[in-house]
Amino acid sequence: ALPISGIKEPDSNDEDQVDNRTFGNIFHRAAELVYERLLPKNIITEEDIDKILNQKNSLDSIMSQAVSEELFNLPKGTTKHPTLNGLQLINYEVIETYLRQLLQIDKRLTPFRVIGHELDAFKPRIVKGKTISIGGRIDRLDLVPNDHESASGATLRVVYYKTGSRQAKNVKAVEDIFDTAKLHTHHTDYLFQAILYATNLTSEAAQQRFFGNMQQPYGVSPALLFIQHAGVKDYSPVLTLDADPITDVARQCQDSFENLLTEKLEDIFDETTPFKPTEDRRTCA
Repeated sequence: ALPISGIKEPDSNDEDQVDNRTFGNIFHRAAELVYERLLPKNIITEEDIDKILNQKNSLDSIMSQAVSEELFNLPKGTTKHPTLNGLQLINYEVIETYLRQLLQIDKRLTPFRVIGHELDAFKPRIVKGKTISIGGRIDRLDLVPNDHESASGATLRVVYYKTGSRQAKNVKAVEDIFDTAKLHTHHTDYLFQAILYATNLTSEAAQQRFFGNMQQPYGVSPALLFIQHAGVKDYSPVLTLDADPITDVARQCQDSFENLLTEKLEDIFDETTPFKPTEDRRTCA
């Protein structure tokens, strides 16, 4: 049997076209640069964000670098790129608008701290005698003050950016996330991704890489930020189960999620079950 090799999608070389993946990559990189270069490393305040929002050209260098790296595949740190054509310029302006929307949403969180961007979150799990490392890369990890009862006084928020128009629908229970019938109606793959990454960070050992020695681990909250839909008043990216925000995934749903994940993995690695084509052609669309 061959191992899963972590093969990635190739970068597009069609520089005239800003496809959905490239658009998302530019936004992700620009968002990362905003928090690395324009905002404090420790505590971000409302005043810090307002300073950027109120300055007309504050994001120009950020956008230029993100476009240089992600659209034109130029070396990291490059800010000069070829002149944009009409379609590229429209996408440039849309992404800058999304960045400002992101900052407006984050202003409601202040004061908070960004721990990092593009962080790996993997966790080994034993399935049929095999140790399998399962996880992925987190877009952003925040430490936010609690607005709920918790002994730690703050929560780790696992943030995943979504720039497309597809938006996941809320579900009532963890079992719904593993219901393949809801994959297309509720886009539960997004929910699965966010909760998986959150559960991978609940242990003290997982959090020590960010904070060193700890008295107790922080509660972890999964968040999906659908940037196209985030302009609604009181918008919150925090996932919910039966309308209840997941502010501490370990306490609220981790046990049931892990049990269902183990069942799914055992099914995938069952050598007595042959691979066969899906009966739902939308899966291949």
